[in-house]
Order: sequence, then C-alpha cells, then structure tokens
Amino acid sequence: MKLSQAKECLHLVQAAAEGKTIQVSCENGARWKDLPLDFDIGDVVYPQYYRIKPLPTLRPWKPEEVPVGALLRSLTKSYEWVTIILGYNATEFCHPTFNDVPECSTFAEGLAKYEHSLDHGLTWKPCGVVTP
Repeated sequence: MKLSQAKECLHLVQAAAEGKTIQVSCENGARWKDLPLDFDIGDVVYPQYYRIKPLPTLRPWKPEEVPVGALLRSLTKSYEWVTIILGYNATEFCHPTFNDVPECSTFAEGLAKYEHSLDHGLTWKPCGVVTP
C-alpha cells in the first residue's frame, strides 16, 4: 500500500477502532457489503469504494404508511391511556384523546410524541419508518 493510499484510509481505521462498521463496494457504490471487524487494512485495494456504514435514522410516516387501527400511546404523558389511530389525511393522523375528543397530530408530532403497536400492546414502535 502506498503512503497516499494509507492517508486516504486513515478515517476508516479510526472508525473501525471506534467500533463502527466499514463497508466496501466494487460496483461504484451501487451495493455495499460489511467488512468483518478484523479486516486487514493492508488488504484494502483500490479502486474499490469504502465508507463508514451509515446509522439508521427515523423519518415520519407518509400518509400511505399510517397503520389505521393500530394502538397508540403517548411518550410524554404517563397518565394518558392507550388509544387507536382512527384515520389520516395528507398531513396528519387522527386519534381520540383520553377524554374521547378527536385530535389530529402531524406526522412529525407523531414521531416525537407517540409510539404504536400492531400486536395488541406486546411491542411498541416509533410512529415513523427506519431508513438505512
């Protein structure tokens, strides 16, 4: 490995030392494969593409992703009981409050304030979608 190549790999070595996953692509970044944790930096061959694996993030639901009929509970109010997602429109979804008054929340508010369950309350997930 040449010194110029070693300098380019330095951020990968640092990331691997911090426990981050390094990925390689031989297809100009079209598909990525995780490298094993004990990969040998001396085996790094160019012109393959390398990157630090991106962490998954959450984004709010799109209207077609709202699970109507799912249980819904508040993340911020411990006294609020479980309710049900009743419906949605282009910008928000609706649910009754603890005193049976219908309320609508934007998709961003749903991600920040609520979680939902599709299995009758056994498991709870954020009101959004995990993106890789």
